[in-house]
Amino acid sequence: MVRLDGIIRFKTRELDEQRKQLVIVEEQLQAIDDRLSALEAEEARESQNINLESAATNIGAYLHGVRVRRAQLEESRVEKQTEVDEKRNEVQLAFEELKTLEIAEERQIAREQAEQAKAQQQELDETALRPFHHHK
Repeated sequence: MVRLDGIIRFKTRELDEQRKQLVIVEEQLQAIDDRLSALEAEEARESQNINLESAATNIGAYLHGVRVRRAQLEESRVEKQTEVDEKRNEVQLAFEELKTLEIAEERQIAREQAEQAKAQQQELDETALRPFHHHK
C-alpha cells in the first residue's frame, strides 16, 4: 500500500505556508483600516481647527483631497478583503484535504494492524493445531 505520511507532511507544510500568507494579507487589510481611521480622525481635527476666514479658500481643496484619499483607501480595502476571503478559502480547502488524508492514513494503519493481527492469529491457530495433526 502507498504510505500517506510523506504526502501528509507535504500538505501540512503547504497548509502552514497558506496560513502564513493569510496572516500577511489580514495584516495588510488591518493596515488599510488603520489608515482609514487615521484619515477620519484627521478630518475631524481639521474640521474643528478651520476658522471662518480660511474656510472659504482652504476647506474645499482639503475636503476634496480627503475624499480622494478615502476613495483610494476604500477601493484598496475592497481589493484586500477579496484577497483575504480567497486566502481563507484556500486555507479551508487545504485543511479539509489534509484532514481527509489523515483519516485515510488512520484507516490504512487500522487495516494493516487488523491484517497483521489476523495473520498472527492464524499462525497461532496453526501452531496450536500441529500437535493434533501429527498424532493422527
